[in-house]
Amino acid sequence: MQNAVSEAGLRYYFFTKKEVATFLKYKSTKSIDRLVSAGKLKPTRLTDKAIRFYGKDVEALLINTGGMK
Repeated sequence: MQNAVSEAGLRYYFFTKKEVATFLKYKSTKSIDRLVSAGKLKPTRLTDKAIRFYGKDVEALLINTGGMK
């Protein structure tokens, strides 16, 4: 069974922190910060302040944690 990221064709899309939080149905981006700190989600730094998340990394998070909230 494929998950929502693969089905939507977003595997190669760059997500912002806010987009990942919305996609995973979290209320704030603090949860995304916690996932990054725990090493469960890998950020890609475009500049010093611009952080994006690759769709395949979001997909791996969904597979490893068993789905969305």
